[in-house]
Amino acid sequence: MNELATTTTDIEVVAETPEEMKQANAALIKWCDRKIASLTADYAELKAADDHTVALKWKASTHKRHMELASKRIAFYGKIKLAFQEGFWYRSGFSRMTVFAIRTDKRKPLKLMSTRHWDQPSQNAPGLDAGEGDHKNPAPVFFQRDVTSEDEKAKGKKTIEYFAEEWDLLDFPINMAKPRVMEATTRNDAKTLRRFSGLARLSPKAGSANCRAHQRSRSPGWGEPRSVSFIIAWLLDTASL
Repeated sequence: MNELATTTTDIEVVAETPEEMKQANAALIKWCDRKIASLTADYAELKAADDHTVALKWKASTHKRHMELASKRIAFYGKIKLAFQEGFWYRSGFSRMTVFAIRTDKRKPLKLMSTRHWDQPSQNAPGLDAGEGDHKNPAPVFFQRDVTSEDEKAKGKKTIEYFAEEWDLLDFPINMAKPRVMEATTRNDAKTLRRFSGLARLSPKAGSANCRAHQRSRSPGWGEPRSVSFIIAWLLDTASL
């Protein structure tokens, strides 16, 4: 395993064998420690500046936004560290993923009301801290009801409204429904897999399962919600080759 330092906190690891992958995981755990320590120091500095700003009765909203961003980053890299510690292997380049479970603490799904029966969007994972919530099917059960418009221009007009009302049962992908894959995807759920925001499969042919750790944020400097993927089970059916 080659480890090349790129900055004071970042590294680049290269592995060619399973044994080197274990060494890479160990190196990445140490990298996470340095990353979290650096972000924690940033947060402390921002907190001190915020306290000073409040004491002077200056505008503190900017400091508070950056404090929230630093806090979310600490949580994000903390979840990545936990995955490395559990022995999960990081895998980049997952472009064709179908999420079949999200981790949420909501008793009911968001209603996501629509007047179009084909527009029944999936639920999103809220990016909880490790250990919180349970895995749910992102495609909830949708109901429909008749609605009478009270708008002056369309008063009395009836439409059908569609809305999510309850979680559906988890639907394990049929192409991955092999005992060992299912066991790996559900093992020790309370401790291990409840660190990830979602469980997904790669493609109908590949059949691999992976899990994602992400922290949703729209704060400056993040752009789209970040996600990191780890393999939790690998399945190859040679009939697909």
